[in-house]
Amino acid sequence: MEQDIKIKIGSALLIIGISTFFLQFLFVLSGFGPIISIIMALVGYGYLLKGLSYRNRGLAFIISGLCFIVPLVVYISITNNSAIVWADLLITIYLILIFFSILIFILPGVYFIYFSFESDKKEYRGRLISWLVGIVIMTLFCTTILTVAGGAIASSRPGVDFRSFFYQNFMNCLGLGFLVGILLIGLGILSVRAQISGTSIPMGPS
Repeated sequence: MEQDIKIKIGSALLIIGISTFFLQFLFVLSGFGPIISIIMALVGYGYLLKGLSYRNRGLAFIISGLCFIVPLVVYISITNNSAIVWADLLITIYLILIFFSILIFILPGVYFIYFSFESDKKEYRGRLISWLVGIVIMTLFCTTILTVAGGAIASSRPGVDFRSFFYQNFMNCLGLGFLVGILLIGLGILSVRAQISGTSIPMGPS
């Protein structure tokens, strides 16, 4: 019964979030509305996954991954056959997004389906895959911020453009983004545990 409630709540939040986002996108509305819609959709997606069985959860992950990967493959074919400025940079970014989509959705989906027939240590495996997805998402988020910020700073210098900065420094930004992502997740876990135990995280000498 509890699983059914999670599925219903998750489906409702997901549908409302996606619908309101596209409505705001079509009418070109600004402000915090689109952000709230995205957060609502993500929360609904999480609730929906929590209510599904491991096998169906894996299928949901794979379908979600394909919803990202297929359009990116189409964009690559279109960009590759056009005279778009910086087409090579766009294609590289698309390939990176496909790689991250595979790590975030496809591999966890296959993992859930493969282990859905075994009852031992399901909870442990679920936590393990949650760690993987969380670290990959935080790595992508932090890497994007570092790359864009660094590229913007580098582009202000004479003789340097964003494309050259991207190709020369992306791997460094990826490694730094991975470290920052793990650090943020670790701090978040420590903060939650501190709140549960009624203590606080030491921030330095008093």
